[in-house]
Amino acid sequence: MTVIWALALLPALAPAAEEQAPVTRWLLPQENEEYPFLGKNQGLRATLETFGRNIRVAVSIDEEINNEASVSIDQRMSRRAYLDRLSNEFGLLWFYDGVMLHVSSVRSVETEIIPLQDNDGGTVLDVLSQLGIYQEKFVHASDPKRRVFLVSGPAAYVTLVKKAVEAIEEADRNDLAVVRGTEISGPDLTSLDSPEIDTPGQ
Repeated sequence: MTVIWALALLPALAPAAEEQAPVTRWLLPQENEEYPFLGKNQGLRATLETFGRNIRVAVSIDEEINNEASVSIDQRMSRRAYLDRLSNEFGLLWFYDGVMLHVSSVRSVETEIIPLQDNDGGTVLDVLSQLGIYQEKFVHASDPKRRVFLVSGPAAYVTLVKKAVEAIEEADRNDLAVVRGTEISGPDLTSLDSPEIDTPGQ
């Protein structure tokens, strides 16, 4: 898929958020708890690595993020606010997948258009929300007529959503196969010998 194709379809896509799917997500552990560690003239990458160690969360940092940028923070704030400040100041995107904190540059944003066969955008968003995957700060859109789902965000998030959508589609196909099997279950009449019929006059 090319980016040109993705951009060409964008005007025809409706924001998936309009489907009114519940907004839930994996939360950063104790994200509203104060992060008391201050710093001055510390490299950006080192700051993020230190953050992960201090809150005891594994961190995956985009290779593009290095220590050339310098961080100085002299104000205490919550863990979430701390990450949001770094993101706003240095052009970062972050999300927590329940196990690992992913941090990347806004320049590494990816867009993926995923074909749908057995679901619509609203159903996909609902399941993503129930699973805790859905992050409202990234882009989601769908087109019921073309039966496609668009997601745009960090590469790790796009990959996670794509795998989830594929699993949702596969699960629905399997359920449908079971139902059809149940509906047609019964003795296999084709394997029975044809009964002999007495014909008058024979």
